[in-house]
Formats: sequence, C-alpha cells, structure tokens
Amino acid sequence: MLNYLKKTTEGKALLSIYKKSGLLDNSSRRKLCQLIVRKELQDDPDKSIKTPRLLSLSQEIVQVFPKEHISTYFIPYMNYGKYMIIKIYLTFKSH
Repeated sequence: MLNYLKKTTEGKALLSIYKKSGLLDNSSRRKLCQLIVRKELQDDPDKSIKTPRLLSLSQEIVQVFPKEHISTYFIPYMNYGKYMIIKIYLTFKSH
C-alpha cells in the first residue's frame, strides 16, 4: 500500500498530511478509502471486495498510518449470520 500511495499524487498528499500532523482528518480518510477501493476495482468495477481482503487492506492502512485505528476502516457487522457490512467499502460507495 505504501508503494501505491507514493506513486499517486493523492497518495503523496495523504502521506504528507500524516507526516506533518500525525493524524488523518475525516476528509483525508475518505480520500484514502476512495483511492484504495478505486485501485481494487480498477480492472473490474463490478467486482466485489471480499471480507478477508477488506480486513487485509485495513491492516495495511494501520501499518502505513500507525496512529489510525483499524475500526475506523473495518467494522464487520453480522446480520443473522449471513451478511457483513464493511465500513471501508461503504464509505467509498456513499460519497
């Protein structure tokens, strides 16, 4: 993820913001989610991102931005044991 962020203008801006302040604000978090989901769906926009991959992406975010909390990006919600709502994906889709 770090390599990808370093290759994009938006990613570089996010890394710079984090380096200066040590935090990402809500706007920066949304941009980060948009970048990640866009990258994941670039080859197939109709593809769905599976739960294990979303968890992995959230863990990568926390590795790159250590002061961020994984729960900001990934909160599985079980609904009768069948469905999971994933915050990172919904954050992107709702904006």
